[in-house]
Amino acid sequence: MSIINAYNLSKSYRIHEKQEGVKNTIKDFFNRKYTYKDAVINLNMTIEKGEIIGLLGENGAGKTTTLKMLSGILYPTYGKVIVLNYTPTQRKKEFLKKIAFVMGNKSEINWDLPAVDTFRYQKLVYQVPNELYNKNINLLAEMLNVKHLLNIQLRRLSLGERMKMELINSFLYSPEIVFLDEPTIGLDLNSQIAIRKFLRQYREERKTTIIITSHYMDDIEETCDRVILLSKGRKIFDGSISEVSRLYSTNKVLQLVFDKAVNPLEFAKYGEIIEFKDNTLKLIIRKEQYKSIVTELIGQNRNITDISITNVPFKNIVNQIMAEGRIS
Repeated sequence: MSIINAYNLSKSYRIHEKQEGVKNTIKDFFNRKYTYKDAVINLNMTIEKGEIIGLLGENGAGKTTTLKMLSGILYPTYGKVIVLNYTPTQRKKEFLKKIAFVMGNKSEINWDLPAVDTFRYQKLVYQVPNELYNKNINLLAEMLNVKHLLNIQLRRLSLGERMKMELINSFLYSPEIVFLDEPTIGLDLNSQIAIRKFLRQYREERKTTIIITSHYMDDIEETCDRVILLSKGRKIFDGSISEVSRLYSTNKVLQLVFDKAVNPLEFAKYGEIIEFKDNTLKLIIRKEQYKSIVTELIGQNRNITDISITNVPFKNIVNQIMAEGRIS
């Protein structure tokens, strides 16, 4: 069942063109000139209940703008969006009780108070029954392993611990849809892994729909069912991670295992060396050349004991696409 539907969703910003100098500043005061920047252009999407969706793209691609339109924070310039059978920009109380928005670079919890005080306030705002509140606090704190930190002043916690409290604060009232904008930004590896595990586990238990933007490809690959790629405000792909690899990767990873030490530079002519360890060499080679390369290596009798071909890791593909400017 689809719970988010966007039709030709678009957002443009009017930007004041300011000239330098005092004289031009005075002129601008009476006769301002504006340009328009398209942040999102004719975006169509359908999201089903219980899906975890990753929005991908470089800075300025329109990811955060899209989340803000889906949640009703921003009005679309044109187009239409329906979320849970509501028009988000109407900001109806019933709608707001069913969604949550977490921004990795913006805290919603008072740093001078223990997190549990903010949770109690959240309980009152969203009218969470006592039984459900206690159940959710215990469940979320246990899943994120922070029960022992609930009564500690927020500013005394680490960045990773504070983000876990932000997640509890947003999931506390059992929203049906959660928008996460860079939820692991700046976090250490262990905190990132813990949050990814939490999102997957929570979705399985509650069937919550989660939409994530992140520049950490591991967040997307390890958490999401589907990805939407944006390029300069336009959607260029909507499908599974495996489909991204199939459609966009022009390379393969060739792994060679040797029975004795070799000079890896002797193999640099075949492709880009990405790893050499314990007599195992990994190269990125052109997809269309791998058969001829393997045939040549076997014919040269180079003390190779094993050869394998795998797809290029998802994050390498996305980095390649970004570098080439094919997506945001």
